[in-house]
Amino acid sequence: MYQSTNYAESNNNTSSTLSFNKSIYTLYGPSALKLAKLTSVQIKRMTIFSCHISFLKCCRDHQFIPKGLRLTNPLTSTRSGAILSKASALLVTERLNYFRQQFASSKILYDQASRKLLIKLDGLFLQKLTDLNALKATLTHRQQLTKHSKKFDKLLDTYFAKFTNPYKALTD
Repeated sequence: MYQSTNYAESNNNTSSTLSFNKSIYTLYGPSALKLAKLTSVQIKRMTIFSCHISFLKCCRDHQFIPKGLRLTNPLTSTRSGAILSKASALLVTERLNYFRQQFASSKILYDQASRKLLIKLDGLFLQKLTDLNALKATLTHRQQLTKHSKKFDKLLDTYFAKFTNPYKALTD
């Protein structure tokens, strides 16, 4: 039996009764759905990496070492403490560069998938996908922002710093 490969002709009324993903699958096929999911995943990853980058920049600028990047000193000499302090600061810089590279690779994947979706999807589905991705990015950003705000508050307490938390204005 012949199976139709033109998904738009197979069922035009599905967008009102099916979920968004099933509508894309039914109307445009599995490749369009795969691209839509890829854009969604890459948007979320870019948001997370962006928040990590801003947190590490704040730590670097205030000369704070996050708890997970602190190297412990097995010896009690001042020289070994100074060496470990410099190594911890370099580790912050390395993590910052790593997240920048991850952000760039996610951006490339997102741009490629978006260009392919521009060709496959019509304006309504493309706009709805863009809106859903923006909502997902906003939610992810808010979650990461509160997490990093708590981390920065703990760092301020640890270092007895007189700085105000730069995340307070964003989370209030």
